[in-house]
Amino acid sequence: MYLQPMLIIHSAVPGMVYINGRFAGEADEEGAVSLPVSARGTLYIELRPLVPGFLPLARRIALSGGAVVPASVEGMRGMSLVQWPGGVLEAELSPEQTSSNRDRITSREQDALTMRLVQGDQTQLELIRGEERASHPLPNDALPPELVYLPDGGLQLMGRTQQDDAYLLALGDSLADARLMVQGRQVERAEDGSVRALMDMQDSVGHARLMQWTRAGDHYLPSDPEMMWANGSPNWPTTPEETALAALEATLLGLADEVNGYFVPGAISSADAALADAAQSDGCVPLKYALPGGQNAVGLVRLLTDNCAQVSAIAYQAQPMGGSQGMWRLSQMQPIA
Repeated sequence: MYLQPMLIIHSAVPGMVYINGRFAGEADEEGAVSLPVSARGTLYIELRPLVPGFLPLARRIALSGGAVVPASVEGMRGMSLVQWPGGVLEAELSPEQTSSNRDRITSREQDALTMRLVQGDQTQLELIRGEERASHPLPNDALPPELVYLPDGGLQLMGRTQQDDAYLLALGDSLADARLMVQGRQVERAEDGSVRALMDMQDSVGHARLMQWTRAGDHYLPSDPEMMWANGSPNWPTTPEETALAALEATLLGLADEVNGYFVPGAISSADAALADAAQSDGCVPLKYALPGGQNAVGLVRLLTDNCAQVSAIAYQAQPMGGSQGMWRLSQMQPIA
């Protein structure tokens, strides 16, 4: 038995939304089109942008048993989907810009090497040296890099992003030979070509992972990661929901001692199934929509395709109990079928 799905559509730009040929309303990043849809069959979604510089968008979604058929949306650029618990299907539409606005190209010449940063749907760094050409993906908000020649002829290109992260692309003997790509809050290189990066884990408590790669010939050998705090100290949870999320995130990071510290003594055994699911998940999120049963719960994310995710609910109970990891402790946690 499943609930009738509720389709919620947002758009990156203001536009008119049509479902199966019928006008459904206007959507943008803040306002959404919402309507119940059949639990099985095909939805044809069309977006007609209301602002200049963007192309119309049409996509298809197949539903079965109240859920998205992943193969029906795989590879469909311009649309991302989240299947929430309780039968809510949320779609984000991102229409393509017209050719005159889509790509921004920044060119730079350095030591007979031409670098072209092409920013479109996927930022690419194009490298040209005589007859040799290559292209490498970079973070989508990357700024042009600086080039460093290593003593044995290897190349390292270092830059920053518009969000002030850092990145490093290391090449071997040829421009096409990518040996290492690193992005982090901080990225440093040594004179011998070794690389050190502090990577923010983007979790609620603020973990970071310090990684080092030693250069040996054309290879970069990683060391064991060291866990640190992205902001110098932890941001321990202050509510029951934050505590449940922190426990699941710590499970995903493999921090068993920290996970145990979020539970009332002896209560972690009640969470075996939930923690096992968390260890196999792709992330943890607060639930955006209330569950039909009204339970206190958070969500585990599982990626079905590169543009489609499914969120499952994890119910929890907590009680106030001060300690080194916040003022709440979990007394129970289990998946909701």
